[in-house]
Amino acid sequence: ELLQKVTKQNIWLHVSPHLIDLRERMQINGQLVEQEVFVEALNILYPAIQTVADSFFWTPSYYETTPSLMYLIFAMKQVDYAIVEVWCGGLYDGTNVSGKAKYCIITKQWYDHMEIVGESMTEITRNDAGIITPWSTIITLDHETETSNEIIDYRCKKQNAKKILF
Repeated sequence: ELLQKVTKQNIWLHVSPHLIDLRERMQINGQLVEQEVFVEALNILYPAIQTVADSFFWTPSYYETTPSLMYLIFAMKQVDYAIVEVWCGGLYDGTNVSGKAKYCIITKQWYDHMEIVGESMTEITRNDAGIITPWSTIITLDHETETSNEIIDYRCKKQNAKKILF
């Protein structure tokens, strides 16, 4: 019944990286977002990017701008569900702004993006566990290090998140 309900909805899919066209990251029901919608959203977002760039803050990076563009298109297209891949860790990731209840999948902890997320497995897992927000449901596995398991368990408890072991 749930599957039938979901298949009648607009489902957004965000994946990375893209190979040819940035819109590969922004699909609705298996189709790339139309070029016209993409350009319209970029034209709406650009003044905000310029305002921040002209302020005493900083020029927004690609990894800050692209999620903003993605969420704007979500709103414009009125998607019902979004499947969003976290880009580089969880705690400070540009995709980690959703205030709605969500399902999160935490895969095997690995030594990648260490220049951003940390050099030790403890630092990496703490960062990845940043996607665990209040009342979310976490789907994960039994990790190779007990520390990774403990960090994820602690974050779930702190955020009242439900953990499902896969």
